[in-house]
Amino acid sequence: MNLKNKEFEYLVINNEITIKRYISNQEEVVIPESISNMPVTKIGDFCFSSCSSIKSIEIPASVVIIGMRAFSNIYYLKNVIIPNSVKEIGKFAFAECSELNYVWVGDGVKILPESLFEKCHCLVEVRFPNRLEEIEVLAFSLCKRLVSADLGCNLRKIGIGAFYDCASIKEVRIPDSVHTIEVNAFKGCKNIRKVTMPKHLNCLGGSAFQGCEEISELYIGENVKVIEDYTFEGCFGLEFISLPQNLKIIGNRAFRNCKGLLKFKIPDSVEKIGDRAFEGCNLKTRLEALRVAKKTCSPRPSFSLVEKVFTRGV
Repeated sequence: MNLKNKEFEYLVINNEITIKRYISNQEEVVIPESISNMPVTKIGDFCFSSCSSIKSIEIPASVVIIGMRAFSNIYYLKNVIIPNSVKEIGKFAFAECSELNYVWVGDGVKILPESLFEKCHCLVEVRFPNRLEEIEVLAFSLCKRLVSADLGCNLRKIGIGAFYDCASIKEVRIPDSVHTIEVNAFKGCKNIRKVTMPKHLNCLGGSAFQGCEEISELYIGENVKVIEDYTFEGCFGLEFISLPQNLKIIGNRAFRNCKGLLKFKIPDSVEKIGDRAFEGCNLKTRLEALRVAKKTCSPRPSFSLVEKVFTRGV
């Protein structure tokens, strides 16, 4: 049974309060630490979603769980501080908060869930938690004003499209603890100039950096065996890339239209180069690809196809 006061509907579960719904229309909301001498520990799903009057929210240090879409689509919300007490945040919790500018995420959070800040178009700065281990699917996608991302030192995985089309982001520091960067993770981040890649990376997903036009150099960790399809396609400014010495496969269109790529050597470990992998690159790069293709492509008909692809326009 839901109880209520002037501002909230809430539930009592095991002598703890779950706030279910905001029923007032104040611009500044202070969520209490307790109601009737019982701690407020959870903000329920959709609790404040689409509350158009709200401009600021204070989350107390008693809260442990923030539910799915709890604060989504609050248009005028500017800043959010998520206290260290919070251990779990639901999907889409702050999605589509169009005016959200700054977020401080406390160190209790280990996972930033799916679409957490998706379409927060004005989000400029995020303080990431020190204990962060995973950034899930589309967590920051379409945050078009986000400038940088310092991802701590314990992160293990960056999910599909996590920073998709963050067009203003200029620098990303990916810690050495990261072993997986999934498909489309940084696709369309056209202004990234500097990426610190992790030394222990195992999996680099397709299109992970597709369209990152300003990246000039990259060092890929030695544990990566496959450069997937489209991974660096359209990285026009890429001039230097160091590939792992145990690399086996370069996928379809992996470096297509990397027009500035000059300092480049394909390791002899490569066994397969995909279709149009270096189409649109300069002559020197395409000849380097041909050198490897001649060694690896067998029987002759398959080599003839690769040769035709790489020498197009030469």
